[in-house]
Amino acid sequence: MADVLSTTTRSRIDELVYEWLTDTAAPGASVTIVDETETLYRSGYGARHLETNDPATPETLYGFASVTKSFTALAVLQCVDRNELELDDPIEKHTDAEFEGADEVTIHELLSHSSGIPSLSTSAVLLARQAGMDDVGVPLGDTDDLYYHVDGVGDERDEHSAGRFMYNNTGYILLSHAVESATGQPFEEYVTDEILTPLSMDRSTFDADAYDSFDDRATPYLLDDGEYVATSFPARELSYGPGGLITATTDLGNYLQFNLAGGVFADTRLVSEDLLARAHESHIDPLPRYGEGYGYGWSIHDIAGTTLIGHGGSLLTSSSAIGFLPEHGLGFALGCAAQPEVHPTEIGQGIVALLLGEEPADVVPSIGYRRRVSELTGEYEAYRGVTTATVSEEGGMLSLELSVGPIEDTYTLVPDDPSLATLTFTTPAPGQPAPVEFVRHGGGVELFIDRHRLHKQ
Repeated sequence: MADVLSTTTRSRIDELVYEWLTDTAAPGASVTIVDETETLYRSGYGARHLETNDPATPETLYGFASVTKSFTALAVLQCVDRNELELDDPIEKHTDAEFEGADEVTIHELLSHSSGIPSLSTSAVLLARQAGMDDVGVPLGDTDDLYYHVDGVGDERDEHSAGRFMYNNTGYILLSHAVESATGQPFEEYVTDEILTPLSMDRSTFDADAYDSFDDRATPYLLDDGEYVATSFPARELSYGPGGLITATTDLGNYLQFNLAGGVFADTRLVSEDLLARAHESHIDPLPRYGEGYGYGWSIHDIAGTTLIGHGGSLLTSSSAIGFLPEHGLGFALGCAAQPEVHPTEIGQGIVALLLGEEPADVVPSIGYRRRVSELTGEYEAYRGVTTATVSEEGGMLSLELSVGPIEDTYTLVPDDPSLATLTFTTPAPGQPAPVEFVRHGGGVELFIDRHRLHKQ
């Protein structure tokens, strides 16, 4: 499979990552690409520490956040393989959960975010506290606090949430406790002994003190009012299960090969092939941002007609994405030394597009959308300059400021097609929506709104 990484493809991947870091001003990133048996490409970009300009390398450590969920799911499946847990077991059986319905919510439902329990924001509380941001005031100092917080959720789970996909970090905390109950080991020790060590993931840990002992680690940077500010690493012992793994893209290359091989690494089987396949298959239709399906700690996407099984992670001070293509025997891992506005999952899907010989903007909707938005933003002017307009973007949404002589109006532009495949919009004026259209013409862009035709300057 090494021929998929031609010199041109490598250059295009480098270009994609460099443009991303340049556009977002993120400090640095690392990429590793593997097939079933070999590392095909690995590289570092930018800096892991801005003040010293120490470079990011493929071995640089990052907090990989929610990428951890697939490891937690694997630990659960190993326990199922040994008949220590059952996927249909209620979570009450293996944890201290006592909320109303804890005797009904199953391990399978927590793995697939289909339990009907909405987000309890435990990770948001812990991340804000550990990163030195404003505290939201919910007491979560220890496990007793956690269960007190969880056990009030019974009324939130009803007929309106039944069967609904609701991404839930707290569910993965409970799953990590179920692993501890089944194995008699602290969760992080079990994962280290039974997953990280057999996969030769020697630079991987849950221990923030160990993180600080490595030379090649990313300094945690928090995006604050458009600037990246160094801060403390947001270690969350209470939240290891949903997002505690610290690792490098090179280590994750081994993990991706293990998944591509159906549960085997270096001739050692860590879980049955059938159970691992359960993790990779869809059990519920998620929100669009999570793809076309969600398994156990994995999202399922369609990229150019090819299945991508992957997951992203966000830690405020770092962000990440991993994924693999079962039909092509390829996988990638991407870590970033901050959490920029454009998430690594978007760039990871762009890498996949390039591996498939496709143009990222053509097959990755979010990249195509951003490219088209960038094309439309700017200053516009009508005949003889009496009428002018400014089209700007914030958070992916376009707004238009129109000045007709001394009269000024501001419009929100709602796309008729969310992908912007057509450049037509509507301004949501109550009872009187107005169409807005952008037209490519003569190498430029024209804007039509109401009776006005404006030319991009």
